[in-house]
Amino acid sequence: MSVLMNFKMSEHNKTLLDHIAASKHITKTSILNNLLETYLRTELDALKQDKEFAERLVIASNRYKHIKQKLEPRSNPINSEDLTGFMVTNRDW
Repeated sequence: MSVLMNFKMSEHNKTLLDHIAASKHITKTSILNNLLETYLRTELDALKQDKEFAERLVIASNRYKHIKQKLEPRSNPINSEDLTGFMVTNRDW
């Protein structure tokens, strides 16, 4: 299925497109469709690569955080309030 699209372009580009289309004996529509298709395929590939890179970056970041948590020294600050009710006896062993 085809749809009609209208857009503006500079007069200079239109003149060049007319000349090239006439020289190659092809329609301006086929030139524009070919250029557009090439551009869209390139951009879709770039988007896929960007998405894959972003996903790998998130996975690597999560792994880094997980490993960092395992390797960080754990601090157990002793609070004097935590020791209320705790009795120490002096025993001779």
